[in-house]
Amino acid sequence: MRARCRADKHLASPRSCVACTGRCAQIRAVTSRTPLQQAQTLQLFDTLMGSGPLGFVFLDRDLRFVLINEAHAEKNGFSVAAHLGRTVGELHPTLEATLRAVTERILATGQPVLDHEFTGETPRAPGVTRTWSESWYPVPDERGEIIGFGAVVVDITERKHAETALQLSNHRFELAVKASKAVLWQQDLQMRFIWLHNPAPGIDAADPVGKRDEDLLERAEDAAVIVGMKREVMRTGVGMRREFFPQIQGVVRSFEVLMEPLLDDAGHVTGHTGAAIDITERKNAEAAQRETDRNYRALAEASSEIPYRFSADWSTLQPLDGRGLLASSARPLANWAWMDRYVPQDEHARLKQLVSDAAVRKCLFEMEHRFLRPDGSTGWVRSRAVPILDEHQGLVAWFGVVSDITERKQTELMLIEATAVAEKANRAKSEFLSNMSHELRTPLHAILGFAQLMELVSPAPTPTQSKNLAQIVKGGWYLLNLINELLDLAQIESGKLPVTLEAVSLAEVMLECQALIEPQANKRGIGVTFPSFALLGTAYADRTRVKQVMINFLSNAIKYNKAEGAVTVDYALSGPEAIRVSVRDTGEGLAPEKVAQLFQPFNRLGREGGGEEGTGIGLVMSKRLVELMGGSIGAESTVGVGSVFWFELKWAPAAGQAVLPV
Repeated sequence: MRARCRADKHLASPRSCVACTGRCAQIRAVTSRTPLQQAQTLQLFDTLMGSGPLGFVFLDRDLRFVLINEAHAEKNGFSVAAHLGRTVGELHPTLEATLRAVTERILATGQPVLDHEFTGETPRAPGVTRTWSESWYPVPDERGEIIGFGAVVVDITERKHAETALQLSNHRFELAVKASKAVLWQQDLQMRFIWLHNPAPGIDAADPVGKRDEDLLERAEDAAVIVGMKREVMRTGVGMRREFFPQIQGVVRSFEVLMEPLLDDAGHVTGHTGAAIDITERKNAEAAQRETDRNYRALAEASSEIPYRFSADWSTLQPLDGRGLLASSARPLANWAWMDRYVPQDEHARLKQLVSDAAVRKCLFEMEHRFLRPDGSTGWVRSRAVPILDEHQGLVAWFGVVSDITERKQTELMLIEATAVAEKANRAKSEFLSNMSHELRTPLHAILGFAQLMELVSPAPTPTQSKNLAQIVKGGWYLLNLINELLDLAQIESGKLPVTLEAVSLAEVMLECQALIEPQANKRGIGVTFPSFALLGTAYADRTRVKQVMINFLSNAIKYNKAEGAVTVDYALSGPEAIRVSVRDTGEGLAPEKVAQLFQPFNRLGREGGGEEGTGIGLVMSKRLVELMGGSIGAESTVGVGSVFWFELKWAPAAGQAVLPV
C-alpha cells in the first residue's frame, strides 16, 4: 500500500517520501502557529519554490533529484521533469564528486554545510564557468534518520567576478603605490595621518598614523601652508592642485600637490587623500631655461644678426622679428611661404636643395644667398643654422641666425670686377710685350748683322773701331737675350708658351748643361762639381725648358758667387715619384726678407747698380716653367754661407735601376 502523507493526507510514492518529509519538516516548524499563519507560511514556501530567484533542490541519499524549483532547473539547462528521478552524476557529472564530499560530511556529522561554493559548468552554458553558493541541510525522517538532503542555491558568479576585479584593482593600486615616487597619504577630519607612503627624505614617518603635518615638517610655516590647503579641500569638498615649497633637510624644494576629499555613502566629507610630486629638478630646469631665454633675448638684441627657428623639414618658419632688415612675421609661415617672402625666385631651387641635404645629414647648414628687403630691394645675407635633436637623435627643428653681408658682397663683386679688369689689362700687356718683342728683334738682328760685317771689311777696322764694334755686338746680344726672356714671360702669362711633356733623360740634359756652363765658370775661376748622372733616370718634363731652368740656376750661382768660389750640383728623391735637383753656391747668401722676395718679376734684390748684368726675370721664368711642367721650385739661403736653389719634377727610375736615396 502507498503511504499517506501525514501532513497533507496524500498518498506518497517511495521516491516522493524525501520531498514529503522535507515539506513535512517545514510544516512541523509552523505547527505551533495559528492555522492562518501556517497557511501563509506554507504558501510563501511554495511561492519561493515555484518562482523565487533562489534555487531549491532536494536529493535522496543516492543524489537523485526528488524536488527542484523552476529557477534552479532553468539554470541547470533542464526542465523540472527532466531532473526528477535522475542523479546528479547523470545530469551534472562535473559536480558529482564535490557534492558527494559535502553530503558525506553531512551524513558523518549530522550538521548542515553552509555557504559552500561550487564552481563548474552547466549544460545550458557549456564552456562558461559559473560559481554558486550553496547551503546544504540534512532531511531526517520521523525517526531522525537522514534520508536526503535539501539545499538553497545562489548564483554568485557576477559577485565573484566583481570581487576578483576588485582584488585585481586593489593589487594594481598597491603596486602603483609601491612603485610611485610621489608622497601619498590620507588624513581624517582632525588632520591625523591614516597612512603615509614614500615620505620625502629627512621626514621621519616610521609610524605616521595619528601624527599631523606639524609633527613631520621642519618649519612651522610650511605646516601652516599645507594644512591650510588641506582644510580648504575638506571645507569645500572640491579637489585642489597647488605648488608647495617646504624646507627639507635645510633645502627648499618644490612639490606639486594634488588633493581630493574623502566622502562617505551619504556624501559627507570624512577626510582627504593626496599626493605630492617632487618637481624641484623640473623647476630648476625651468628657471635655467628662463635665464637662458633672457640671455638669448639680450644677445639677440645686442647682436646685428637676426635669430630664426625652422621646422625639421624647413617648410615652416616660426614668427620672426626682422628688425628692419627682413619683413617681420607675427605668425608661422608654413608650406614654404617664407621663401616667397624673403628669397628671390631664382634662388629657390638652390636654397631648397641645400636645406634638404642638411636635413638628411642633420649637420650644420651654412650658405650665402640673396634676400628681399621689406622695400622690395635685394641684398645679401649669410645664413647659418644648427639642427636641434631629441634624445633619440630625431630631428626636431633648426635654430640659427642670419646676418646682412650686402656691403661685403658688393665689395667682393667690385673686387672680382677689378680683378677681371686687371687680368684683361695683364693679358693686353702680355700681348703688347709679345708683339713689341717681335718688332724689336727685327731691327736688332740688323744691327748685330751690320756690326759683325764691319768687323770683316777690308781694310780691317782700327783698334778703336774694333773695340767699339765689340761693344755694339755685346750690347746687341744682351739686348736680344733680354727681348727673348720678355717674350717667353709674356707668352707664359698669356698662356701661349708651348710646353711639351714627355719622358726626358735627366742625365743627357745635365751633361749638356755641364758643357755649356764650364767655360763661363772657368773664365771666373769658379769650380763646378757635377755628380755621376748614371742613376738619374727620366723625368716627365719639357726637355728645352728643363735645360733653360738649369742654365739659369747655374748662371746665377756663378754670377753671384765669391772669387774662387764653388758650385755644387746634386740630386735626390723627395718622394716615391719625385726627384729634386739642387744647385748650391758659396756666395754672400741672402737674408730671410730677401729670400721672400725671390721669384718676383724685375726684382734684383738691390743689385740693380752692381756690376753684374741681369733683368730680374730669370728666376720668375724658371718658376713659371717648372710649374707648367707640374713641378715645384724653391730656395734656401744663409748670409755668409751661400744659397741653394732647387726644383722638383715627376720622376721614374730607369729599367733595373736601384732606388735613389731620399
